[in-house]
Amino acid sequence: MQNGNFSLPAIRVVVFESRGRWIAQCLDYDLCTSAAERERLPRQILSQLRAQIALDLKHGREPFQGLSSAPPKYWEMYRQATRNEVLRLEDESLLSRILRILRPRLDRFSTEVSLGLT
Repeated sequence: MQNGNFSLPAIRVVVFESRGRWIAQCLDYDLCTSAAERERLPRQILSQLRAQIALDLKHGREPFQGLSSAPPKYWEMYRQATRNEVLRLEDESLLSRILRILRPRLDRFSTEVSLGLT
């Protein structure tokens, strides 16, 4: 963390459709979210990351401390993905306000998300 910014390492996510919903399963941290439309997944991923970071900081932990990685079947899905995209997610909204309360020097976070689309 420097200059009030918190950068996460790149986060790998496998994206797939199941039962009419788009699922985004993070691989490095076992977090999952879904959306009715694939285009909404980046916002949902960001929301999931915000919630986890806020929860961890509230309990005095570093973000994602102690979270295991996703089960092997999702890693295999990512390796076999037919297309890959890299998104840059930046957050300067709700999480930023939460983080300013919990950690006054931290005012935003960003990460790259590598999506494996099946």
